[in-house]
This record gives sequence, structure tokens and C-alpha cells, in this order.
Amino acid sequence: MATYVPKTLIGPAQALTSTPAAYVSPAATNGIVRTISATAKTTAITLTVAFGADAAGTRLLDAQPLTSNQIYVLNGWWVTAVNSAHAIDATSNATGTNCISHIAGYEYA
Repeated sequence: MATYVPKTLIGPAQALTSTPAAYVSPAATNGIVRTISATAKTTAITLTVAFGADAAGTRLLDAQPLTSNQIYVLNGWWVTAVNSAHAIDATSNATGTNCISHIAGYEYA
């Protein structure tokens, strides 16, 4: 019988840069995103979250502006691909590590 297992998919406190932080979905398992939260720690930056390898057609958030020291929270119900090395890609436009992110939800297998 298939079950939902609570899971942190990316993070917590994942420092995002222009290099994607990826959630890799296991074989026969979907990731289900329930909450995306992020904070720009030093300066205003942007957040991009893609379901699949980052490209224009896969982005849920495309350069979402983040204000310094303000928490951004998005709740929903988004299902990732099965057995994907890039089920979720999260990036910021930061050159350092000043975007702190947490993407949480479930794994469904």
C-alpha cells in the first residue's frame, strides 16, 4: 500500500546560489511539495524553483524577488517527477550563500 512520508526535500537552511540545489526523487517515488520558504539574509535577491531541470517551461517560481530579512512562504500541493535527478531545482541569483531556503512536503511511494 502506498504511503505519504513527511520529508524535507531541500534544506532546511539550504544556502542557495546560482548553482541548483536539487531534490532527487527515488525510483517509484513522487516528491510532493507542500511548503516553500526562503529568506534573503543580506541583500534583496531572487528565488527560482523549477520542477525538472531548470528551464523556462519548468519553473514554478521564476526570479521571485526576496526582500532582505523578510520570510517568503508559498504553500500548495505540487507533485514531482518519479526517479528524476532534477525533480526540484532551486536557485537564487546570489553569488554567495545569502539565500536560505526550505522546501518540505512528502514522499509518496
